[in-house]
Amino acid sequence: MNKVKHIVLPSLIIAASLFLTAFFRVIPASRLWNNYSVMYVQKEAPQEKVISLFSEYGVEDYICIFNQKTPLAVPSQSAEYSLATLSFSNYLEERKAYFYDYSKNFLIYYVPEKYEGKLNQITSLLNSEGIKSGINANASYPWLAFVFCLIFALFLTWQSKYKLRSLLFNFVPVFFTFTMPFYTVAVSQCLILTLSFFAMNLWQRKGAFSCILKNSTFCLLFLLSFVIVLFTNLKVAFFYILSLFCGISLLYLYKQISELFEKKYIFQPVLIRSAFFIRPITKKNSKIFFYCAVTSILIMISALISARAFNFSSDFASEKILLPSKSAAKVTLPGLNDYILWNWQASTFPYKSLNTSQEKESNSLIFPRFTEKNGNIEESYNSIEYNEKFRQNVIDSVDDFDYKSIELLLKKQGLYKGAGYSSSGSSSLNFITFVLLFVGTLVPAFLYFKYSSKKVKKQENK
Repeated sequence: MNKVKHIVLPSLIIAASLFLTAFFRVIPASRLWNNYSVMYVQKEAPQEKVISLFSEYGVEDYICIFNQKTPLAVPSQSAEYSLATLSFSNYLEERKAYFYDYSKNFLIYYVPEKYEGKLNQITSLLNSEGIKSGINANASYPWLAFVFCLIFALFLTWQSKYKLRSLLFNFVPVFFTFTMPFYTVAVSQCLILTLSFFAMNLWQRKGAFSCILKNSTFCLLFLLSFVIVLFTNLKVAFFYILSLFCGISLLYLYKQISELFEKKYIFQPVLIRSAFFIRPITKKNSKIFFYCAVTSILIMISALISARAFNFSSDFASEKILLPSKSAAKVTLPGLNDYILWNWQASTFPYKSLNTSQEKESNSLIFPRFTEKNGNIEESYNSIEYNEKFRQNVIDSVDDFDYKSIELLLKKQGLYKGAGYSSSGSSSLNFITFVLLFVGTLVPAFLYFKYSSKKVKKQENK
């Protein structure tokens, strides 16, 4: 019964870890808006040229500042429409920010993603004419990073004396790299794979765990690996710890199952020498550090190529362009809630008494209507109430506009609270990321030269 517990508990940890990591996996994407590409063109450029290029290349249903109107679902001759700009809210002015980058140097166009290929042609043409422009596009999955990590894991399994247990543990870092597709994560997992390769030499020896904790090289590899994922993302760091528990649980489960089978035999071999009398890293197997460094270099090169493809294709790549984004960390642009409130004020403003203070406004309003019937003027009363039905009617009305409004974009994104600004293209290789990749490459290279040097060989023979 006790053995069953030792099998069931680690099995549950493994299953939960893999499920949670897969369920909360990171999907690489740098698109600022769902189903829309964001095209930005320098403000000084003749915008008639951009509009004509859209027409020439068949780009339709785009949203820009030049095709916006007052977003009210009432006739343009009505009192509500005429007095809309006099309402108390600054919404009409604030919504203009959606059509500029943060520095107000570029005009923004929101274009359905199906035209992304044509936008690439348009921006290339504009840039060739000296008009700065670009688009925000999807980040592709970093397959090369995952493939390099997978190849390295399979290579270590093949090189290991303990192939089955190595295969079991190595599955976890590879799976983690697949679900958390960052170049830095791939490098960090290469370090963990390297650490596990050497640690396997202490398997089931007395004091193995203590020996691993006291080994400065093992501690260096682990700390560096953890620091890399910590600077990558806090969410990634959490699942990194979870993946370690998963890997350790896999090895523990393997050990328990192995002991169940070994009990069938009369003779059971026991390792005599403790872990402290074993050198897990020798001159002969130190070449693994070299292969780790080479793999990390390949991952870093692929990251540089990817960053160049996204950020260095134009002559203004060094500029940090902040564009309106639905997923920005800080909300600074108005949302649908602001639009609904403005709509209420615009709809009720013509019927409010000028003697009523703003503080005394209520959520309902009754106002007279005068109609001519049979030569007589008849008075009737209409009422309007600010409630959920009113809110929903306002949101539904944006579909009936005779133009593509920014409110339509907000509705499709479900942005009631608003949006903010994000950098164009999340695949950019910033300075911190480059440093992490470089250090992740430099350390195993240093360890290779350390353990493969002649000086170390002499010390080992003593």
